[in-house]
Amino acid sequence: MKIIAGALKGMKLLALKDELTTRPTSAKVREAILHKLNEDIQEAIFIDFFSGTGAIGLEALSRGASGCYFIEKDLSVVKLLKKNIDLASQRLGKQEIYPKTLRVLCLPAAKAFRSLSLEAHRKSPIVLWADPPYKDFLLWLKVLQAELSNLPSSLILIVMELSVDYLKHPDFILSSWNKDFEKVYGSTAVVGFRKNI
Repeated sequence: MKIIAGALKGMKLLALKDELTTRPTSAKVREAILHKLNEDIQEAIFIDFFSGTGAIGLEALSRGASGCYFIEKDLSVVKLLKKNIDLASQRLGKQEIYPKTLRVLCLPAAKAFRSLSLEAHRKSPIVLWADPPYKDFLLWLKVLQAELSNLPSSLILIVMELSVDYLKHPDFILSSWNKDFEKVYGSTAVVGFRKNI
């Protein structure tokens, strides 16, 4: 697995051999979605929930995000994630690119929301990406909905990767947010939401 575009283009990512532990977002989906989000992620703080190896968050940094929070609760995966972040930091440093923040939170999603320390970034646009285990998607949605009011008003976009089976589910809504786009790639869907203004 490699970073597709930007300052880190071509960088190889360390990956777990056990794909039962993580479900990496395919290169095709990463390329299509991050290309679509390109304007939104410029100088943004990117929050990567269920980070796995960090491919999405690092791709966002590579393409112009000013910082990233990586949230991953599996300790064995976090060790690999930190190695990938270190490799990326070294490569960015050689280009004199220094992200505002690069933090890993080894916590479940609900606890991670309370540990994000986003106060310092209230003037920066914030983009939240989440790729929860498909079986836990509705639980994640409840956690997200409960925490949204505690997030800074500079949160401009929420993007989620999910099974297409959930697209028509009656609980697949975010109150006060509008669906901005919906893309389907086989059995995978990616949906973006923007705040009602």
